[in-house]
Amino acid sequence: MPQSRSLALQNHYGLLLNEVSTLTLPHHGSDHNHNPNLLETIGADFFVASADRYSNWRHPGTGVVQTVASMGRFVAVVTSDEQSRVEETVEIR
Repeated sequence: MPQSRSLALQNHYGLLLNEVSTLTLPHHGSDHNHNPNLLETIGADFFVASADRYSNWRHPGTGVVQTVASMGRFVAVVTSDEQSRVEETVEIR
């Protein structure tokens, strides 16, 4: 994501970004749309990349996965294969 768009997102959502627990990575986790500063700003512990396992695009990108891993967080790659499905539940009390 270009720096200007990243800053616009950060300015718009501000402190709410610290409340995000799960984030779907932009553009399938492409290295070309990667902004490490934005991923560090968002408080998510869990990242999801939707990518087709038969694609030549190699999503998610190595740089994206390395950034998330270096923050001690987790990336799940979801494909058309049912076994890659991710479910998240929230309990509100």
